[in-house]
Amino acid sequence: MADDNRATAEAWQAPWESRRGVFTTDYNNSVILIRASIDAVAYALAERTERWQRDVLGREIVLGGESAFVFRLRGHAWTELIVERLKPSLLVDPGEQGLSRRLATPVTGYSVSDTSGAIGYDLYDNGELLEKFFAMEGDDSADNMLWSRRRDLKLSDVSNIWDFARTFLIEQDAFDPGIDFDYFVDRRPYRPGGRVTVVNPGFTLVLGSERLTSTPAIERIDYLALRPGGR
Repeated sequence: MADDNRATAEAWQAPWESRRGVFTTDYNNSVILIRASIDAVAYALAERTERWQRDVLGREIVLGGESAFVFRLRGHAWTELIVERLKPSLLVDPGEQGLSRRLATPVTGYSVSDTSGAIGYDLYDNGELLEKFFAMEGDDSADNMLWSRRRDLKLSDVSNIWDFARTFLIEQDAFDPGIDFDYFVDRRPYRPGGRVTVVNPGFTLVLGSERLTSTPAIERIDYLALRPGGR
């Protein structure tokens, strides 16, 4: 048992710069990963943006009607875009395909839900859909799918949906750090016009009598106040 705890503690506190795949699937989130700089991503969203604030970690911001954070982990090549919960219009307009086309780069839309037991991703490059996967654990519904033009795969080849998605991200040199929009506002209640301080509180694991905190190594976080619904 002591050896198991030691191995768990070492994995929990591994350097964030070298992590790939997924940190956790025990949460609900959608994230867009873009193989481009933070500045390039923000400029690509200019028509949807009312206000762009750079390098906001530790600073107070005023929330707009719709909000997004754009951030990059140290040692990683993908910029990550997360939107305010229950306001996903940016995921539709311009969405992963639009961003990939504008930036002429690979873009992955990744989503996970421990509530519904679902996981999936879409991979684009230069606006072209290369691969799409979605599945619900223990569910053989018609919504489950795997389509690819980059490799010969079918849904019946997937024995574990969680491992399949994790392996895909590893192969792309990408990583989902388990960060949603509420993480950066310390999971406090907020509303448009409210003032919040952008934080990086880390994740805590209780292991016996120990509490171990692992804090993502974030290179930079920018905040975007968005024009709702693409207006």
